[in-house]
Amino acid sequence: MPNNKALLIPLTNAEDVILKSAKPLLGDPIYLNLGKRGIRSVEYSAFHNKYFIIGGPIDNEIQSALYSWSGDKELFPKLIKLFTDMNPEAIAIQENSAKLHLFSDDGNVKYKVTQEETNEKLSNGFSSCKSLKNSNKKRFRSITININ
Repeated sequence: MPNNKALLIPLTNAEDVILKSAKPLLGDPIYLNLGKRGIRSVEYSAFHNKYFIIGGPIDNEIQSALYSWSGDKELFPKLIKLFTDMNPEAIAIQENSAKLHLFSDDGNVKYKVTQEETNEKLSNGFSSCKSLKNSNKKRFRSITININ
């Protein structure tokens, strides 16, 4: 991350890539100050006329955060929320609505289980979610946020 900024490379012909199998055309790199966080998800909201960005830590020393951004590379993203109790990795925009749906990565969340229920060696009877043998017990969380 140059100068501790996140790197965003615009795809300038997304519709043609998806619908016509065109070769991707990339725009100039944009460096965003997300407080030493990398980009986890970027979504555009026509309702808000701005982008929403999930910034995630490159280590475990800082929290994930939600930002809004105008799309102008000369302007800084605006911090909306820091997350202390979840690790959001994706955003879904609800069309024609102020609602954003955020989805967490709970792979490292610990659950009390027996050794037979996990693929990892237990530490004090707890296993990370991603190591559970039964896929039906693996989970993620989601929250909905209204941005006015």
